[in-house]
Amino acid sequence: MAPGKIADEASPPRHGTFVPVARERLTERWSVRSGLLGSSALGTVLIASGLALAASLGVSTSALALPPTNCTVTGTTTLVQCDSTFASVSMVPGTGSLTVTDLTTVGVAYVSPLTTGTYDQTVTITGNTVINNPAYSGLIMQFGTNSGGTVIPVTVNAAVTVGAGVSITSHDGFGAVWVRNDYGGSISIDNAGTLLSSWTATVYPPSAALDATTNLGAVTVVNSGSVTSVNGRGIYADGNYRGPTDGTAQTVSVTNTAAGTVSSMGASIRVIDYFGLAQIINDGTVNSTLQQGLVTWSAAGDSLIRNSGHVTSGNDNAVFAMSEIGSSTIVNSGTVTATGDPTLDAAHSALTSPQGMNGLRTSAYTSGDVSITNTATGSVTSNRDAGIRAETPTGNATVVNDGSVTGVYGIVVNSGIGTGTTDATVPTIAGTARVTNTGTVNASDVAVLIDATTNILVNSGTIATTGAIAVQTGNGNATVTTSGRISAGSPSGTAISFGSGRNRLVLADTATLVGNVVNASTGNTLELNGSASGTLDLASVSATGAFQGFSTLVKSGSGTWSLVGSGGSLAGAFAVNGGTLQVGNGGTSGTIANDVVVANGAALAFNRSDQLTYANVVSGAGALIKNGTGTLILTGENTYTGGTFINQGTLQIGDGGTIGSVLGDIVNNAALVFNRSGTYEFPGSISGSGSVTIIGGTVNFTGASGFNGSIDVQGSDFILSPGAVSASPFLVGAGGTIGGTGTIGGLTVQSGGTVSPGYSPGTLAVNGNVAFAAGTTYVVDVTMAAHDLIIASGTATLTGGTVQVLADSGYTKPLATYAILTANGGVNGQFAAVTANYAFLTPVLSYDTYNVYLTLARNDVRFASLAVTPNQITTAEATQMLGLGNPVYNAVLQLPAASVPTALNALSGEIYASTASVIQQQSVYVRDAVTGRLRQSVFAPGVEPLSYATKAAGPATAQLSASLTPTLWAQGYGGWGNTFSDGNAASISNSIGGFLIGADVAVLPNARAGIFGGFSQSQFDVDARSSSGSMDNYDLGLYGAAQFGALAARGGLSYTWHDVSVDRTVAFPGFFQGLSAGYTVGTTQVFGELGYDMAVGAYAFEPFVAAAYVATNSGSFTETGGAAGLRGSINSFDTFYTTLGVRAATTLQVMGHTLTPNATLGWQHAFGDTDPTSTMLFQGGATPFQVSGVPIAEDALMLGAGLSYQLSNVAALSVNYTGQLASNATQNAFTAQFSLQF
Repeated sequence: MAPGKIADEASPPRHGTFVPVARERLTERWSVRSGLLGSSALGTVLIASGLALAASLGVSTSALALPPTNCTVTGTTTLVQCDSTFASVSMVPGTGSLTVTDLTTVGVAYVSPLTTGTYDQTVTITGNTVINNPAYSGLIMQFGTNSGGTVIPVTVNAAVTVGAGVSITSHDGFGAVWVRNDYGGSISIDNAGTLLSSWTATVYPPSAALDATTNLGAVTVVNSGSVTSVNGRGIYADGNYRGPTDGTAQTVSVTNTAAGTVSSMGASIRVIDYFGLAQIINDGTVNSTLQQGLVTWSAAGDSLIRNSGHVTSGNDNAVFAMSEIGSSTIVNSGTVTATGDPTLDAAHSALTSPQGMNGLRTSAYTSGDVSITNTATGSVTSNRDAGIRAETPTGNATVVNDGSVTGVYGIVVNSGIGTGTTDATVPTIAGTARVTNTGTVNASDVAVLIDATTNILVNSGTIATTGAIAVQTGNGNATVTTSGRISAGSPSGTAISFGSGRNRLVLADTATLVGNVVNASTGNTLELNGSASGTLDLASVSATGAFQGFSTLVKSGSGTWSLVGSGGSLAGAFAVNGGTLQVGNGGTSGTIANDVVVANGAALAFNRSDQLTYANVVSGAGALIKNGTGTLILTGENTYTGGTFINQGTLQIGDGGTIGSVLGDIVNNAALVFNRSGTYEFPGSISGSGSVTIIGGTVNFTGASGFNGSIDVQGSDFILSPGAVSASPFLVGAGGTIGGTGTIGGLTVQSGGTVSPGYSPGTLAVNGNVAFAAGTTYVVDVTMAAHDLIIASGTATLTGGTVQVLADSGYTKPLATYAILTANGGVNGQFAAVTANYAFLTPVLSYDTYNVYLTLARNDVRFASLAVTPNQITTAEATQMLGLGNPVYNAVLQLPAASVPTALNALSGEIYASTASVIQQQSVYVRDAVTGRLRQSVFAPGVEPLSYATKAAGPATAQLSASLTPTLWAQGYGGWGNTFSDGNAASISNSIGGFLIGADVAVLPNARAGIFGGFSQSQFDVDARSSSGSMDNYDLGLYGAAQFGALAARGGLSYTWHDVSVDRTVAFPGFFQGLSAGYTVGTTQVFGELGYDMAVGAYAFEPFVAAAYVATNSGSFTETGGAAGLRGSINSFDTFYTTLGVRAATTLQVMGHTLTPNATLGWQHAFGDTDPTSTMLFQGGATPFQVSGVPIAEDALMLGAGLSYQLSNVAALSVNYTGQLASNATQNAFTAQFSLQF
């Protein structure tokens, strides 16, 4: 029954102290069977319909019993009764006190004040006082009104002290100590005694064993004794029990000291405050069999619980701090257990919390920050829910665990609101959730669950679950940093499950993950951090989700992280910002399939015992380190500049291809291998005591002054940069070559190896011994200025090998002797052979004590013996006759055999002979123009179209009448052609462009005669001989024709004067000259044809036979430009041509004028001279030689096609194509002719 209430007669009678409140009227029949009633209270008992006061109450309507010595009062407090049945007082405004000592009684009571004012009352119960009330509270202080509900301005400040020897028991009612202030004021209770509320009724909620409630004021409770409530709460403190109607911030605080114990069925300690701080400090022992152990709630203020003692709860939260809009904080350094006994659920379903059975729980219902700290000495256990749960819809949630947490869930941080039925479905916190764990978290479900806009987990302890997921974040951005252990129930489980936000996982070097890491999003970051050594097992990385979704990989901190295991690889580029990222840990597992950017001061290391190929790119200012006994093959185009350190095993650059590189300095204390097929630089310097092996390609070696290990060149070219210095001994194996200039520490050449000093030539200095084995090659370059040389400070041991002499282009000192090897320690043995690239010089080796010499001697091989073609042979004979000392002779003398034919071709000057073939080919253009005009001037009636048909190889012109009127005509033409090589002379190409102008008159009715003249320019090229030329051609001639019925006779005579210019380049190894010459020649032509006209319907045909004699006279020239210049004569070239063919034509009317298409087909044969020749003489020689040019075609197919258009009765225009096709020549031309009759 609530305070201030009296049961009506329908209710069972109650026993205890009746303290009516001022605001309630007694209007029914009431009975008080036992206890004390303060009749002199500061209020009025109104009898409305009869109130029976039994004599057993121990009071009368007069004064109460006098006070015994067990009770003392002071100030404004008046003792009403003090005996074994009851102790009560009255008071007036002011300060007063009651002290009860060694009293055994039923109860102690204060009655409600009524008069306006302020009351400061202190109650002290000491000694061996025993209060045992079978009905109501043992100690009750009720401050209220009974004036019909009128509120009187009263302030009561109450302070209660219960001594250590005191025992207060309430068997029924409101608990052992019950202090209720309806007005306002502070309450302070300090209990060191024994309080027991043994009320066993099932009606809930019964009052607390210790109840301190005020309307507006601070409440302070300190318990160092024993508080027990069989069926209700242990300690209840409330600073605003009437609710948030008014008031200012006050603190409501309960402290349970280390000596204090609180046991209850309901909440063991419950603190309520609307406006101020609701606080519990527990250093003692708290046990609730059904509900919370410690619970605070504040509407507008903060909620705080500090526990260093022992807290046990039943089917509810063991420690629960709540607020509406303020902050909620729990700090635990003691032991907290939420037993979650399922046997209590059925019997007390109305009393069981629907919010879970957590060990530590904070909740902000509307907004606010929540915080839970479990210190290193703290231990939290929940058998039915989370060990720690922090909830806020809007705000920041912070959980720090330095101790031990155990539960179905370990730590849960989310909003705690919404319609979600599980932690995974409640809304996300609008704020930041941070969990810091240095202790131990164990769970059977998710060990740590965080769901906020920003999720942060920092773990340096142990987080473990026997279930599927150890750590789970919501869909906000999440950062998980761990240096401790995060363990799923099995390796196939999930250590960390990230949501769909932008996530970051930071693993410190001491971190251990058991299970997968999965992301519901992409573009996330994996960071490996720490100052010691860490290991990431790639066996946990799979393509189906484990460690996927990370596209940014970061190594930070000063420590070393090793990637080990097999079966998976991380995706994305790796940024090594600090310390060392190591692939492998000395075994055969560990891979990396990403580009790596290494920052300055950081390093990428490889440490495996087998072979590993890394095809990606390493960049940045950091270093690469090779550890482990295995072989690392780099095939990427690396750009890192922090140096390479080879501590163990083999580092191989490239794998036989053209890629693979390192930059910067290399410290090699193991083995370095270059295996590339291209040419590449070796920048920076190499130092250390390891070995270097060059397997493929060409390596340009810039420096190795700090390296003293061996360098093995196998199947590769190793080129020392000028002035390079190396203390290393070099071993040149099969297929290997060492070249360049510089100083090395020793030279051993094995079978198949080659030494080629310098850069043609140069000197190789050996600060040690030199050894050539059988099957080796020493390549010696010889030039006019210098020659190759090896100088050794030690000995030279020769057990075979070959000296290969390569004279440089322009070498002109045959018969000279050179020292090619000098050994200060002496020469032992000899080379087995000496060869040279000369065709006409033989190398000879000689020896003395310290030197090997080379002498080049003229052999008996004639120049012509290496010539192939007739032109080469005649040129070779003439060249050899020039003799030693002649620049041309000396140049040919030093040639290798393969270069001799090319040199002789260049010297031959064959373009001069081939020019005659060009003149013969281009002579056709004059003949075709003249005979075409003659077909127009006289023709048989009925076959006019034939007058427009092209000749076999020439153009046609428009028809003109046979009158005596003079006729002028003009024709422009252009053509090109090729005459192909016959195996002796090279192919020549030509082109021409020009014009002809003529006039004719009728000399007989059936005959006409005329004259013509013209000009053209020709170009011709012999590309294979680097020769070209041009001609200006001037034409003059006579022509005539007669028609005898169907038979036509046509003919002409012409002369062409050719002004020729020739330029050619004579170039072969060691020789280059540009030569030129100009000369003139003339060509005479006599030509004619017979044709017979016939018609078939609208078509006209003319079978014809033609003949021409073309004679090119001789000419002479003298070249300028150098010793290879020639004097020569172009031999006359006389050729007779015959042609058999047929022409066809027809006419069409187009726009009122006649259009005549025509075609010609014929066969031409050449007689007489077909191979042009020239007679040559070197300007410094006396032996002439003959050179042949490219021959003309003996048989050719003649083609022609054209269109003629009669513009008027006196004007015509025609365009034609003509061509000659032969097996060794082609010639093509286009012409356009206009004619006008006067």
